[in-house]
Amino acid sequence: MEELLHIKPWLEKCAHQKSLLELREIRKLLQDTLKQVDHSLEQQDPKARDPHKRCPKCQSSHVRRHGTAPLVRIYCLDCSKAYVVNRQPLYYRRRHHNTILDLIVEIHTTNKSSTEIIQHLGISSKTYYVWRKEILSVFPQLESKFKNRRKK
Repeated sequence: MEELLHIKPWLEKCAHQKSLLELREIRKLLQDTLKQVDHSLEQQDPKARDPHKRCPKCQSSHVRRHGTAPLVRIYCLDCSKAYVVNRQPLYYRRRHHNTILDLIVEIHTTNKSSTEIIQHLGISSKTYYVWRKEILSVFPQLESKFKNRRKK
């Protein structure tokens, strides 16, 4: 642990004094080192091999159950994020299932702009883009249909 006391200040100093090329090389070296650390942790910790026992944000295996609901939630002790195992992204806790389906139909069958679709469905632009992202995670083949939608 003494090494960490020397490495952290050195890295902080490097972030401000090194050139872009040197910083990229340092990042690559750190990524390779972290991969080696992850590999050794997986060898020592059997639960680290289970993908459901890894944080989707930081890939840490330092997680625990979170909450008492029947829905399994996991809390990452390293990055302090909670997530749901096997979450269904498209319909998970949605009040407007039919509106999501209407959006998919509008995108697939018409050539309306994103603004026209937003007004027709009565949703906000933020909702449109969140749903768009989730729809594309489930149906990546619709990406070309979403691509040419410009605001008017």
